[in-house]
Order: sequence, then structure tokens, then C-alpha cells
Amino acid sequence: MAMLQLTDKLEAQPHGQFDALIEVEVTLAITGLGRSTLYKLMKEERFPAQVEIEGLNKALWSFLDVQQWVQAQIARSKQHARQENQK
Repeated sequence: MAMLQLTDKLEAQPHGQFDALIEVEVTLAITGLGRSTLYKLMKEERFPAQVEIEGLNKALWSFLDVQQWVQAQIARSKQHARQENQK
């Protein structure tokens, strides 16, 4: 499902944000991570934990948690680049 189609179907939250449970394939597409890297970062507690739903044996994440993680990685990268440019 295209991201635009996904966002069109989700209920908006305050400040234009929305949350949804997303499957591993969507999580991988949003982050650009490989499956093994994703699970390694989770094990190291460097990536948001899965959302567990009783009776459902499926890997799901909070869209907002994943989005916030991506934004934090971008911010760290920009900060690092600024520091390198100041040397």
C-alpha cells in the first residue's frame, strides 16, 4: 500500500500527527533498515519495541514511535555533520 493511501486512511491526531500499527515490511520501508538490523537494534534497545497484541502473532510497531526514531537519526546525522564542518 502506498504511503499516501496509508495516511489517507488514518485518523489525524492533534498537530496533524496520527498513529497506527504498522507491520514489519512497512517499518523496514520507512526506516531503510534490513530485517536483521532492525531486530539487532531492538535487542540493543536502540529501536522502539514491538507492540504486542494478545492473541495476535504478528510483528507490529507504532507508526509514531518509528517516525520519531527516524527523525532522531536525521537530527543526529545533521548534528554530527555540523560538528565535522566546524573542525
